[in-house]
Amino acid sequence: MDSIVIGESLTTDEFMNLRECANLHIEYDEGRVFNVVPVSGAHASVQTNLVFIFNLFLGSRNTVVSEPYGLKTGADSYLLPDIQVIEDNRTELPDYYYDGVPRLIVEIMSKSSRKRDSVDKLRKYLKLRVPEYWTVDLANQRLDVNILEDRKYVCHTFVPGETVDCGMLQEFNLQTEYIFKGRVTFETFRDIMDK
Repeated sequence: MDSIVIGESLTTDEFMNLRECANLHIEYDEGRVFNVVPVSGAHASVQTNLVFIFNLFLGSRNTVVSEPYGLKTGADSYLLPDIQVIEDNRTELPDYYYDGVPRLIVEIMSKSSRKRDSVDKLRKYLKLRVPEYWTVDLANQRLDVNILEDRKYVCHTFVPGETVDCGMLQEFNLQTEYIFKGRVTFETFRDIMDK
């Protein structure tokens, strides 16, 4: 998710008012407001593929949501992860932001969001103790699966041609090329299940 700082001095209440009144895609982190700009076609494709895959494999016992549904990560922090897998299959989630700890978060990195996604948000999600944090590097066709172990993340890296063999999807033999390929369909799902 690409972002730029658009303000430095809002309170949490001012941020919530701004977001609700203006219907903007913005994040708020420790007084700083970040504008979330439109994503590339590759970003949108990978996000769609992952939401499809997560719903197929994990949807029966989890709720899968994507940006612009947000996450409250602290008293003064509201982020918009690209994808959240929430161990809570209530029929209705709270409006705008989840106030809990998702089981898995995915951020799809672009050139301008690389530091924020791989450093700043990693620290934020580690502090929140999110069990699994994925970063998808479109430029390098790489998936980093960070698994929480002993209060730190252990990173497992995958590239197309490899099988995701850790975390929530390890039992499903997910080939990474299904994340990066153009469009995952029900026929693709059959192919995944046949492997």
